Amino acid sequence: MQKVLGAQAPAGSPFAQALFQEYQAYTRQEVQSEVEWVDATQTARKALRILDGEVVKPDELTIRPLPAPAVPELTAARARLMGYLASGATERVPAAAAKAQVAFDCWLEQAAQTNVTQSCRKVFLAHEPILKKPAPVTEVAADVRRSFVVTFALGSSQLSAQAQSTLKEVASVQAQLRAPVVSVSGFTDTLGSRETNLRLARHRADVVAAELTKLGINPALISEDALGESSLAVATNDGVKEARNRRVEITLAGTAWGRGTYGGYAYGDRGHSYGYGYGYGANHFAVFFTPGSSKLSSQDIEKLKYVVAAQKNLKPKSVRVVGFTDRTGSAATNSRLSRERAQAVAAEIAKLGGTTTSVDSRPGEAWAGPQDGRARRVEILFDY
Repeated sequence: MQKVLGAQAPAGSPFAQALFQEYQAYTRQEVQSEVEWVDATQTARKALRILDGEVVKPDELTIRPLPAPAVPELTAARARLMGYLASGATERVPAAAAKAQVAFDCWLEQAAQTNVTQSCRKVFLAHEPILKKPAPVTEVAADVRRSFVVTFALGSSQLSAQAQSTLKEVASVQAQLRAPVVSVSGFTDTLGSRETNLRLARHRADVVAAELTKLGINPALISEDALGESSLAVATNDGVKEARNRRVEITLAGTAWGRGTYGGYAYGDRGHSYGYGYGYGANHFAVFFTPGSSKLSSQDIEKLKYVVAAQKNLKPKSVRVVGFTDRTGSAATNSRLSRERAQAVAAEIAKLGGTTTSVDSRPGEAWAGPQDGRARRVEILFDY
């Protein structure tokens, strides 16, 4: 047992290293806190087998005398766990997979002891969503391109009933096609100054982007622009009212892809996190914002509940919150906005019972054009 407690993690796969560390920590807990020498010895033997290069699987139910009511749930949980491990969870999320395996073994032990708290059951169930393999989706056809137009009253950015109906159709088609790019462009007629029209076009585009987000389109997919009177649908002289020019154009587009590259689940390494899902493994999480906004949606708050639950179970050493913007605003505006987004997320995490170690901002980022929706985000980073 002393050999296990004083050993370093093996030089194997990330999962083997994480699994050894989990069994090592569990052994230490049983010795120092619970004084469970028999169980500590069994756990230490698993850690030694990992050091010897063996593959250690979750415990079988037959190794312990279990109360009959506990057997069905434990049987189903082990079957699910084995499925996650077989489908690549050990490569996708090695730390979470190791945590779940040791939590299952601990759950089995607690069930045999009729431990009413079953704290390890809660840890296993909290980690289970992280282990699930992203479901396959139909790839977007390479020639996907659908366009929609909503128009506005003179000098207005208010959505009419017809405009709202059109935007519902946009959201429905986007969900069906899974188009990875939603382009929103605002325009005006030639009545008024160019500067005024550019501001109005921006406001119209903002309103449409916000409505599409409310209808379920992820803001990370929305690329927004404002062109004012510079690109008329109907050619007119300056100072002319023309309803068809007072518009926002929405285009759904993109090339074929599926989950795992970009589009639904985040990807990255231990230093970066990209994507529009709510997490990459057990280390990175992200929420996204509509243009010019630092307001969290109800969906964002649900994601942050998951982040707080993960923090409580994974116990990272630090939790960093970093805000970002695209490049559409001035340097001063983007600096303020990225900071406000990070502060809003940190405040919500605190409200939900979590903690943050630092709050930072990195304004003016974009991976594609200056209106890139993926840049309008806040990342929550766990460090271990």
